[in-house]
Amino acid sequence: MKRFLLFAVGAAMIISLAFTQQRLKAQVYGEFNDVTISFGSYTEIPSGSKDILQPTEFDIPPFVDPPDMDDGYARIEIGFDFGFNSDVYNTVWVCVNGFITFNEPLYTRADVSRGLFIDEPSTYPRNVVAPYWGDHVYRTEDERFDDWMPSEISYGLSNNDSILTIQWKNLNINDKTVRSSVGNFQVKLYRSKDPISPQGNIEFCYGTVGGNPYTTLNTVITRGASVGVKGESNDYLNGLFFNTDILQARSNETYTNLWPPSEGTDRRILFDAEIRRNIEEWWGDGDADFSKAEGERDFGKAQNGFVTINDVLKIVRASATGIPLDSVRRREAYHGDVNHNGRYYYDNAGVRTDIPWKDMKYWDNLPEGINSIKRIFYQTTEYDASLILHYLGARVPELPWLLDSFPQYGKITVDENKANGIKVGAVNNEGNNIYTIPIYLNGYFDGPVASKFTLNTDVIDVTANKSDGNQVSAVYHGSTVVIAASGEFDASRPICIVKIRANAKEVSINNIRFNDANIGNISGIISETDDMAGEMLILDSYSQLLYVNVDEDIPYELIVIDLLGNTVKTFDTSAKGPYFWDGADNNGNIVQSGVYIYRLIGEGISVSKKMIMNR
Repeated sequence: MKRFLLFAVGAAMIISLAFTQQRLKAQVYGEFNDVTISFGSYTEIPSGSKDILQPTEFDIPPFVDPPDMDDGYARIEIGFDFGFNSDVYNTVWVCVNGFITFNEPLYTRADVSRGLFIDEPSTYPRNVVAPYWGDHVYRTEDERFDDWMPSEISYGLSNNDSILTIQWKNLNINDKTVRSSVGNFQVKLYRSKDPISPQGNIEFCYGTVGGNPYTTLNTVITRGASVGVKGESNDYLNGLFFNTDILQARSNETYTNLWPPSEGTDRRILFDAEIRRNIEEWWGDGDADFSKAEGERDFGKAQNGFVTINDVLKIVRASATGIPLDSVRRREAYHGDVNHNGRYYYDNAGVRTDIPWKDMKYWDNLPEGINSIKRIFYQTTEYDASLILHYLGARVPELPWLLDSFPQYGKITVDENKANGIKVGAVNNEGNNIYTIPIYLNGYFDGPVASKFTLNTDVIDVTANKSDGNQVSAVYHGSTVVIAASGEFDASRPICIVKIRANAKEVSINNIRFNDANIGNISGIISETDDMAGEMLILDSYSQLLYVNVDEDIPYELIVIDLLGNTVKTFDTSAKGPYFWDGADNNGNIVQSGVYIYRLIGEGISVSKKMIMNR
């Protein structure tokens, strides 16, 4: 005697956030693997290998004449392309106050070292590398007659022009009134050795302090400066927290106390660059794995040469694991966002805010208050992966694909026969608490399809149904299932089969997302039913699913009639079920509450049962 299983389901239309991303590595956080100590003696730039920046070259905007040397900046060439905070630079501004910035200087004085930790872009510079940020003074040769030690700020290239060293020598540090407060330090920028990642290492090197021969004082003020790197907003890495949890470097606002900050002149603070592929062309081209940049920078490849199934897998795996693709502009998610709906930012309160508009250019329709494009992040979902599958199947001509855009606000026309979610079919018991659950679309769909959901039990396998020439990718991680597909689908064939291990009979499918829309949860009970004589037709009254248990080669008719014998609903039985009745008649009108009869008719078959419809 056959036995089959029913999954009694109820669609709880409670909208819940289907994917909750934690705040990603905000810009600078993602640039470096760690803050560590490297070893090497402090060595001054040889006299024949350096360019000395004269005091008169330092100024503060608007760069008047005579220049405002105190706290001023001088612009220099790096000598090679250097990546920092998702941009590539070949020039940098050197500040007297012990830091460099990749941005043009502000119209304010950056003489307060707390600027490394504060998000006030109109007051403090952004994109900063600070070996020793304080309120310093560049003393000139003329000041030697007032017992000051002349300073020197210089720079030079070494190691076949692969290292730029910027050096502050005999700088009057931290206290403008103390003649003996003199310090020596450097920052080194290293050219990246990776041809497609311009981000290089950064080192802070520290020499001696004191030693002014023009005074008998020996006091040196080594407190109150900050050490580290800073990005666009309130994101920084404090260089004093080396060889420890990088979360400390990301969150601690500690200033220097002792000299040298590296705890030895033969020790250097190293910001170890993480290899981050970084290509501007193009937002949403589908190249999430950067295959077009493999080997040499051959950006002339045709799109169908670098958009592959691996891009699909990279995106759906990121969705399943909850570990998003790199969100910074020009990186993985930027390229994977093929329908241009993935931009977001953090407001001044630190709240993540999505940008609803689909635009061709990433700088269009940005909210007020966004003072830098670098504050914009990017995300992909499984729907982007389904669009890439659509492209691979030659169903869209190119990526990005924006012609599927829909109004973000106002009324949207809904085709009631078109799938807008998923449903669950009859469950198979494989023994030992192992069950397989077929997942269907809840209607017809021709195009890209994507869904993500989690179960309240262990998922041990997912099998994609690639019949009828459809392209389907289905992956799982833990209890999360992600589907990306492209093709023509109906409600009669499962899009995938999910295998679970369930010790309890209650199973729920939660946080369901379908084509980027959050649609709610499904919960239900797995129950066994005997296939006894006459049990050819079963109604799951909880879900309004009708199950027909006859041989597949027997044609039959399934209808719902009222008590007067009028046919209310006729089901399309070319799809072998299960069948869902939503309470609508053949004209789409919702029927009145009451008693109805559902009837199965076929060769040698006539089964009728009653149901109560409560609306």
